[in-house]
Amino acid sequence: MVVGLGAIGLGFGLAWPSGAHQVKTGADVAALFHLEPDHNPRSGEPATVWFSLTRKGGATIPLDRCNCQLTISPRLQSPTAPQPWQPPLTPKAAEGFQNMPGATTVFPAAGAYDLVLKGQPKQPGDFQPFEFRYETTVLAGAAPTTSPAPVAAAIASPVAATAETTTETPWHSGELVWLGVGGVGLGFLGLWAITRSRR
Repeated sequence: MVVGLGAIGLGFGLAWPSGAHQVKTGADVAALFHLEPDHNPRSGEPATVWFSLTRKGGATIPLDRCNCQLTISPRLQSPTAPQPWQPPLTPKAAEGFQNMPGATTVFPAAGAYDLVLKGQPKQPGDFQPFEFRYETTVLAGAAPTTSPAPVAAAIASPVAATAETTTETPWHSGELVWLGVGGVGLGFLGLWAITRSRR
């Protein structure tokens, strides 16, 4: 998984900060997703979501060059579940990134949610349309004051479905260091066992 993330990062010319981020790639766009606070939103409390969009080669795609739309919906549909909603996207700045599509929203209830980011270029040919789906689990928090505005049941997709490669990176840098140390240690143990068995 670490090699895959590194290969994707090199292919798109990205340098991602450590932390709990999720990265997804399409034909020529990669999207780094972050949900504050620390990918642990609580119901009834404001949560900020942002996406750093990058073209293959490393050039960023700012919000003012993308017709982006975010739809949030509960993963389990029931008559009592919150209806899907589309928070307005505004430019966000975080972790060295500028003018990223982002939104502040309130999840009305605890549970599992899907966040779907769709985008197409404002200038034709700038990049290929994309659609990325992320999942998050919302913990119980404060009681919501109001529910988000629901979205019509049939949401028209502004982009055609595209192939999507998923690379999730819920690892923190310290865990990756220990994973690497353990892998090197196992490698040396394997070499030692092979040379010992040949004697």
